[in-house]
Amino acid sequence: MIREIHCADSEHLAAALAERVIAILADAITSKGSASLVVSGGRTPKRLFEILASRDLDWEKVSITLADDRLVPADHDDLNAKLVRTFLLQDKAAAAKFYPLWDGKGDPANMAATALQNFEGRFDVLLLGMGDDGHTASLFPQAPGLAKALDITDAEPLRILPATPTRQARVSLTLSRMAHSAHILLAFDGKSKRAVYERALSQGPIAELPVRAVLRQAQAPVEVYWSA
Repeated sequence: MIREIHCADSEHLAAALAERVIAILADAITSKGSASLVVSGGRTPKRLFEILASRDLDWEKVSITLADDRLVPADHDDLNAKLVRTFLLQDKAAAAKFYPLWDGKGDPANMAATALQNFEGRFDVLLLGMGDDGHTASLFPQAPGLAKALDITDAEPLRILPATPTRQARVSLTLSRMAHSAHILLAFDGKSKRAVYERALSQGPIAELPVRAVLRQAQAPVEVYWSA
């Protein structure tokens, strides 16, 4: 269930992703009157968000949330919700409804659960990235509670991940909730991440490269967009 799309460079990667996302959202709006989009943070989405924001779409019918976020203050540059507001919820896309998993205050578990109440059924499109260590969303190799978060039979949609000496505390969708999507688009840029992806396709434990769980699940089709 994996389809690969090779792009010439990062600009073509962002453009190809934008075209695909807009097409999926437009189809969903036509068929059921609304659409849902789940995005990820990091460096790669910035250009994608800018392109999406400029595209014609019934954005007021689109609900957006995040696959994960860092539990940092609302004005922190590492907050994925801030990235979405700065680059995606602009121009034409400013009309979209945004339900962040975390916004810098309150109880993280309660806020994330409340945000997800706005998304019934399958997500129409889930955008994921991948780290050099094989993590996706905030599901890192060998992290505490990883096995439960990657158990597709576990109905819990969210995990609060405690801080470690090298990582901030985070909130993340679990595999079972991510797999409950009509389309999963996994995007990465660079030769080093291509090598990680090829390792993820090979035999090996999921805990070593958590992105394997997304690639191996059979509930949602996965499209992989990459550039060298």
